[in-house]
Amino acid sequence: MKIKLCSKICSKKCPLNKLAPNVRGIVRRLIVFLVFYVGISLVHPIFTEWAYGYIFTVQDKYIPYFIFPILLILGYLKWDTIKTIPKYKNNWLQTLGFGLVSIGLFSISIKPLVLDMGFNMIATYFTPIVLGHIFMFLAIFNLKFVKYLKLELVLVSIVVMSYVLSQILIEHFWFYFSKVILYVINIFLPLFTSDFYINNLNYNVQVADFDVFVGPPCSGVYSLVTFSLLLFISLFFISKKKKIKWVEAFIAWLLGMILVFGLNILRVIVIVLVGAYYSEKVALELFHEYLSSIFLLTIFLVYLYFIIPKITKRR
Repeated sequence: MKIKLCSKICSKKCPLNKLAPNVRGIVRRLIVFLVFYVGISLVHPIFTEWAYGYIFTVQDKYIPYFIFPILLILGYLKWDTIKTIPKYKNNWLQTLGFGLVSIGLFSISIKPLVLDMGFNMIATYFTPIVLGHIFMFLAIFNLKFVKYLKLELVLVSIVVMSYVLSQILIEHFWFYFSKVILYVINIFLPLFTSDFYINNLNYNVQVADFDVFVGPPCSGVYSLVTFSLLLFISLFFISKKKKIKWVEAFIAWLLGMILVFGLNILRVIVIVLVGAYYSEKVALELFHEYLSSIFLLTIFLVYLYFIIPKITKRR
């Protein structure tokens, strides 16, 4: 009796029970998908270490978090459509079939054939991972869900794949942005310290005994690409409900790019100062690895919230 009573109390307190039954099922599937997504991102490096002898890492720190704002934007802007999807049971043949394909694709990506940052890497590492997540999504949600948001989900898949392919382009242009950052840092660092040295040839900044290479992750290119693609997909979803004022949207994009690049310069300055005068570990692990990605995605969502009234009008 006590166990049944506790389960009833817990079920009443569960926030999911306040949702309609059809929406509750979708939210539960989303939670399962995100649990698998996070789990795979944690387990995959372990298997790559087993396959290569070292952990394979990607320089772009936004890739692991890119799916979260996309799902949030999709859910918010298409909420009216999602609410109309009737409650359904999973087809276990689809779940099993898509699940096995997903596992197979993740297995292929464990040991890619070529370890260079080019089309071979895209084909043997990134593409199987992206497709693996797509089939994992299909295994959890099934085609019954997909048919209600076909265009939107196809676009999300294309945008995610384009984001992955952009890594090749970034490898050829990051140093132009790094040069701008070094130039600006050379202007502002004297306001905080005189004990610094900038090597423009090697893209290095040294403050006291702490040395930083302003390479692709610090150049701001990843931030700009992330911001641009998130804004593009947001405008596409918004255009289904409201008319976009494209001139204003273009201006908002330019201002957003300037804001993001300026914040990235500030991030690099904070990293070198924290690393030099407080803690190298905090600078590299907290500010460089984690907070920068979360901060950018938060800034984007806040920026989007404020610009939507400025760049849209009713049809």
